[in-house]
Amino acid sequence: MLRKTKLATAVGWVFMLLLLTGSESFAQYQSVSNNPPVNLKSNKIIVKYKNTPSTGSIHATAAEFGNSNQSVGTIAGNNKLRVFTASDVDSALESVMSDPNVEGAMVSPVFTIFKNSNDPGLSYQWDFKKMNISGNGNSAWDWIPTPIEEETGNVVVAVLDSGVDYTHPDMGGCLGSNCRVIGGRDFINNDNDPKDDFGHGTHVAGTIGALTNNAKGVAGGGWGVKIMAVKVLDSRGGTDDLANIINGIHYAADNGARVINMSFGSFEYDMQASGGIDPKALMQEAIDYAFSKGVVMVAAAGNCGADSPCVRKNDSGQVVHTIVNEKGYPASLDHVISVGALSNQNQKASYSEYGTDRVDVMVPGGNGDCGSTENCILSTYPYYLLTPAAGETLTPNTYVTMRGTSMAAPHAAAVAALIRAANGNLSNAEVVDMIQNHATSLSGLANMSRYGAVDACRDVYAATHNGDDPPVGGSICGAADSDGGDDILATPTPFPDENLCPQACGTFVSGYSGKGRNKGDANCSGSVTLKDFKILRNQFGTIPDREKKNNANFQCKGGNNVNPSTFVVNLGDFEIWRRHTANFGTNNQSFDDMSEEGD
Repeated sequence: MLRKTKLATAVGWVFMLLLLTGSESFAQYQSVSNNPPVNLKSNKIIVKYKNTPSTGSIHATAAEFGNSNQSVGTIAGNNKLRVFTASDVDSALESVMSDPNVEGAMVSPVFTIFKNSNDPGLSYQWDFKKMNISGNGNSAWDWIPTPIEEETGNVVVAVLDSGVDYTHPDMGGCLGSNCRVIGGRDFINNDNDPKDDFGHGTHVAGTIGALTNNAKGVAGGGWGVKIMAVKVLDSRGGTDDLANIINGIHYAADNGARVINMSFGSFEYDMQASGGIDPKALMQEAIDYAFSKGVVMVAAAGNCGADSPCVRKNDSGQVVHTIVNEKGYPASLDHVISVGALSNQNQKASYSEYGTDRVDVMVPGGNGDCGSTENCILSTYPYYLLTPAAGETLTPNTYVTMRGTSMAAPHAAAVAALIRAANGNLSNAEVVDMIQNHATSLSGLANMSRYGAVDACRDVYAATHNGDDPPVGGSICGAADSDGGDDILATPTPFPDENLCPQACGTFVSGYSGKGRNKGDANCSGSVTLKDFKILRNQFGTIPDREKKNNANFQCKGGNNVNPSTFVVNLGDFEIWRRHTANFGTNNQSFDDMSEEGD
């Protein structure tokens, strides 16, 4: 049995600053539903003719598509383009590419509304925009497969904290398997009712999983994730029983949590071994157990940075130790993502722990006066814990602003949940690597953390694109940098002379009718695979070298310098590659499902 000593009593005090000002009610805001279409697929093919098509040419193409009387669309500014409808886009595309009058063709991309939510409080959630969780078509939400509610709803995030106010309207208003808060455990009162009696846990849970796109309150970064409420902190916001923390970790791991958020901790001074017991080792064992069960774990780094030291006092009130930027636990344990806090100016928050040996990543946590939503983190809060002002009536739909690494950590937990929703095949170690290795460097933050600032869009993009960064110079994820050097917005360069198209490969490629490069087999390996796509990506917008073995100019049919764009590697080439790749595009499979065999 663990003997509790004074050195162990500090375990579990939450890393937040108690700034509960700025309570908001959003009832006065009005909005309309903007749910995106689900599983929308295109039956439109854009055809580019070599010259302005005659009526006869258009009718002939329409007849190839099975309806010679169909209404054919045009694209303003380009008289060589026409848009056709096809019941079978695969065969239609194959057919039209054999037409001698046609230069190229592709299936039209699908456009939907963007996955910004209609929550009125989202406009105050600057933190989501800073880390690219939300945005105008350029965010992590936009890379989650639709329907986003279903995909994210398969991920359970355990919030180990002071409980959750599951009666809050923006937390679903109920507790149970069909609710946002699916259940949990109260390790303080030893029952199955993890209701919040301090407020911190509800704020943390709201950042991760407040109901999103419900025209109410704030948005949760994890959109549709399920919350498991595990109460390990008491009504003071802490615990003096290490067993609560360890048992809570085990409970979450054993009951289906895929992510655990721990916005609490203790410092090096408090976690020293005593009486033959090492609290750090005990906690590490629990962490290792959860990690072996496939759980991603996130923890707050601490609020006792150099600009905001903390003190320890004895029973007489005398200061016996000053904590200045010490390691926090569980954040500093193996298999835990340690999260420091940023201000709304992307600078280290004054209170946050920092350093490459104690903080892995930085995330918005707020700074300054929390009377303003511009400075701190807005989220859900139990109305029954607030004292109303004179003449004020509090309602369950209550929100407050807070700051702290406690507020930063759940942002990282939400990103981990989004990654798991985007690609359920990733291991927990791969999710951790994705968050860390796709973090970005920020000016003035060198050596403040090991990896940098979390960019949710880059993380989720990578999860759906074989671990790759977004293209350099593009608009995806705010034109994030990339190691690959592939710029899909590159300007086509004219060829200097004629007949630079590669000859078709001599090797017959199984699985389709035709030969070689003009069927998507860039390196003539005998199969069309992910490696061919990587060749295409690296050559996008550039001139393929006819002497090169690897050439992705799949549309080339002899070419001429009157129409130099014929030779450019573009989306038409991508479409040829995609259509001839047996294991891509048929069942919404991702690049991660694809093989590189044969190349």
